[in-house]
Amino acid sequence: MRVADGLHLRPGDCVRLELAPLHLLRAAWLAYGLPLLALVLSVALATVVGERASDAGMVAAGAAGLAAGLIAGRRLLLKDSCLRHLTPVASEKVGTPGDAPYAGT
Repeated sequence: MRVADGLHLRPGDCVRLELAPLHLLRAAWLAYGLPLLALVLSVALATVVGERASDAGMVAAGAAGLAAGLIAGRRLLLKDSCLRHLTPVASEKVGTPGDAPYAGT
C-alpha cells in the first residue's frame, strides 16, 4: 500500500484508503470484465466455427477463454505501471491501536 506524503503511520493505525473511481473501474475491468469477455467470445467463436459442437465442446471453449482472460488480466494487473495507479493510497489516519473498530468513519 502506498502512503500519502507527510503521513506518519505505525503498525496498527487505522487509515482511510483512497482510489480514484476511474482506477477502480479499470481494476474491476481487468479482474472481472476481461475474463468474462474472453469466455463469451470463445463460446461465440466455437459456435460459429463448429456449428454442431457438443455441449462439452462449448464448455471446454468457455473454460479456455476464461483461463486466457484470467491470465491476460493478471499479467496486465501485475505490470508496474498498472500497479502504481491501481494501488489504494492511505490518505488519512483515522485511529490508533486500541481505538474502537472503525473509529472516525
